[in-house]
Amino acid sequence: TIQLHPKDYALDEVIIKAERPFAKVENGLLGYNLAVLTQNQLVNNAYEALTKIPGVQEDRGILTLAGAGKLTIMLNGKPTTMDAGQLETILRNTPVSRVEKAEVMYSAPPEYHVRGAAINIVLKHSNDYSFQGEVNADYKNQYFNDGGMNGSFRLSTPKMAFDVMYGANNVKNMEYIDLDSKHTLNGELHNIIQNEQLRSKYWKHDLRAAFEYNFNDKNNINIAYTGSYNP
Repeated sequence: TIQLHPKDYALDEVIIKAERPFAKVENGLLGYNLAVLTQNQLVNNAYEALTKIPGVQEDRGILTLAGAGKLTIMLNGKPTTMDAGQLETILRNTPVSRVEKAEVMYSAPPEYHVRGAAINIVLKHSNDYSFQGEVNADYKNQYFNDGGMNGSFRLSTPKMAFDVMYGANNVKNMEYIDLDSKHTLNGELHNIIQNEQLRSKYWKHDLRAAFEYNFNDKNNINIAYTGSYNP
């Protein structure tokens, strides 16, 4: 005969820790939560966050995916007509907090209308009345003092949303080129030494404005304008 006697234990405290996964497999693609992926890393914008995804590398301003050929970058599931430089500018002016997730596909499904590998950047959407904004600045010293300021805001309602991102950067560069060559002309050796110092100073303004309108759950319209100005 075994008798069980109840007994209460009083605990001082209970700590429950939970972590969100930074990657999920969904319908054959890898969905990365950039906010979780970069929470312990120094990143300033969405472009730098993409370079932290496993397998993604930057090669002379162009993003590549290990094991894949040409890589297509999409915004909200739609291909863009912007070139690599324009797309980089937009992503560098997009805060990481505006990105919901990045979907990595080694073979994009037919509904995306692209061939080969692709990364779909899904921006956050709000279905209620909300306003959010962010302002940041950066400073760099490399021969010169330069830097810039970027700002973004989004106003949304259940039916429509208005999104604006603007960045102004004071760009100053200096480059040295030393050339030492030897040329033979008519059997005589000529030494040619050339020294160049290239300097560039200009202001760069980047702008993106987007308007979204939802007719219903299956029909919507999106209008976006992107511009880059160098006076």
